[in-house]
Amino acid sequence: MNKYSLIFLDKESERKYQEQKINQLRKPVYICSAIGLFFISMIKMITEILDNQQNELSIIIVTQIYLIVSIFIIKWKPQLVQSCLIILNYLLLAYQYMLTNTISQEALQLFANNFVACNFVIILTVDMCQGIILVTTTMIIRMSLAISEATTPQYNVYFATILLICFLSFFIHKLNYESRSYFLLSLKDNLMEQILPIIVNKSYILFQFENNQLRFSLISSRQLEFNCDNSENLKSFLREWNYKQQSLEQFCFQDIKRKQSLEIKSYSKQIEIKKGSKQTQKITICFFSYQQPTFLIKFDNNSQIQDKLKNYLFKSIEKERLVQFKIFKCIVNNLSVSLRSSNLQQLHLLRIYCFKQILNYKILNHQFKQQDFEINPILQKLKDFFKFKQVNYQIIPSSDGKVQMVKTYFLRLIYDIFNECKEDSTIVINLEHRLEPYIRYYGREINEYTDTVIQTVVKTLVKKQQMMKIGNQTTILILLNEEPNYPFQSSLQI
Repeated sequence: MNKYSLIFLDKESERKYQEQKINQLRKPVYICSAIGLFFISMIKMITEILDNQQNELSIIIVTQIYLIVSIFIIKWKPQLVQSCLIILNYLLLAYQYMLTNTISQEALQLFANNFVACNFVIILTVDMCQGIILVTTTMIIRMSLAISEATTPQYNVYFATILLICFLSFFIHKLNYESRSYFLLSLKDNLMEQILPIIVNKSYILFQFENNQLRFSLISSRQLEFNCDNSENLKSFLREWNYKQQSLEQFCFQDIKRKQSLEIKSYSKQIEIKKGSKQTQKITICFFSYQQPTFLIKFDNNSQIQDKLKNYLFKSIEKERLVQFKIFKCIVNNLSVSLRSSNLQQLHLLRIYCFKQILNYKILNHQFKQQDFEINPILQKLKDFFKFKQVNYQIIPSSDGKVQMVKTYFLRLIYDIFNECKEDSTIVINLEHRLEPYIRYYGREINEYTDTVIQTVVKTLVKKQQMMKIGNQTTILILLNEEPNYPFQSSLQI
């Protein structure tokens, strides 16, 4: 804050402070003071009318209208309440001067003290700068009136008034400084509650003991495996969990008494709490003695993570067993059907499906390596797998060719080509032009969106896939990348 004006350098903090002052102090003080002055002026107006002394009646009516209008003004625009309080201070001063002649000598001192007290309440309600201005001007006006009416000058009283102005100005500065410092402290407390979840990366419960209600109240909590979003849930947690054959609630009560008697302001220790005979949990409990005793319970996340990992592992094992069971059950059913009907094609399909899953496993588990290999053995193997379709293949040039790429990717691509190829047709693999290798076959296009594996293979190896109509047959032309993510190169063996 500014050293002299005490205004916060942060505009947002200043705005919040002014809002708090307006709602909690200035509006209630102004409304009560305005209503009080309104009734005083009403009584004065009635007495003026009854005594046929209407010299000051117009001033009283104008004041009453102002008081009524000002109450609506501060409800519509609360920021103007400080200006209204300053005007009210001078109105009270004027009314004191107007009514002094009507007050008896015995009640005059009490009457003057009442108005001084009202002035002082208003001075303490406004900000420091306005308060010092009000003190100075009010005291100077009073002193000027006293000097003008005095028959004998009272210099000691005048000097004491000047000293009092200086003292009150210092007091107002000090009081406003303390008020603003306390507000900053409350902001810091709120800020700590907001940043605590960021600082503490573990599950925690933050709560305090309310001395006036003799109970624990929740401040905040984070990432708990149980519900604790209010003080009732906190109470249940403290009573259900035990430490050294007593509930956590009793332990915290006794700890507060013990630490306060020993004047210990803070401590932290790790303990193990129990719930029933089976559940145990390690926690770190921290105690802070600030305004109200405050506790922070941090939970050991390691044990929670281990439990989650165990549960996940057990579920994964169960799921894996279920998958294996379904696979073997499917294999047994297919074998049984094939053996009963002597249907060898069913067995071929079963073998093809298993081979596809092996390739998928290798690709998904990143079991690939770029290498030189001959494609003829691969084609021969797949021809044998799909021999019920009687598909042939042709490599151009006719000599055995070698390619350099990821073998599992090539295997998976050729597998899908054989699968989509028409029966009694020929697959042509042309490696004659190294810059433009391609594969041609009759049948259907490879649907690369059936699963992620074939999609990865096609994106890596295939430059373009074209479908052409030649007579009644559909020809598929697959243009291969010369240098994809894993280059396709051919070298002829002579």
